[in-house]
Amino acid sequence: MVKKVVINRKIQTISDALEFLAQHEHITFEEFKNNLVLQYALIFQLEKAIQALIDLAFHVVSDEGWGVVLHKANVADTLVKHNVISSDYRDVFIKIYGFRNRLVHEYEEMNLETTYEIIKDKKKDIAQLLQQIMDYLGI
Repeated sequence: MVKKVVINRKIQTISDALEFLAQHEHITFEEFKNNLVLQYALIFQLEKAIQALIDLAFHVVSDEGWGVVLHKANVADTLVKHNVISSDYRDVFIKIYGFRNRLVHEYEEMNLETTYEIIKDKKKDIAQLLQQIMDYLGI
């Protein structure tokens, strides 16, 4: 049984971060590139949304007793197997998870243009994955 307090906190974190990103949709790449504070704020909010989504996914898998998953592909496959997310979103989840790893662990130097495009484009995918999880949970 999933813990409602944890679930609600994760959903709120994702929603708040996505709202912050939506409030800054009008920002051009030039503004993003030239404003370090804005860069950090937007990247931080994207990271928060992704991390909370990952935490939520792992929480569902754990609380439902679907075994131990240690890798992004395993959690995505488990969510698809149990009809939490659609198979169309398996690779989306994995790519979002991978981008989060690059952000947090600085595996490679951040390309600002790519980061800007991800901030602009991926919030819809995060929102869709969140909605699918919420639908599964009956929220």
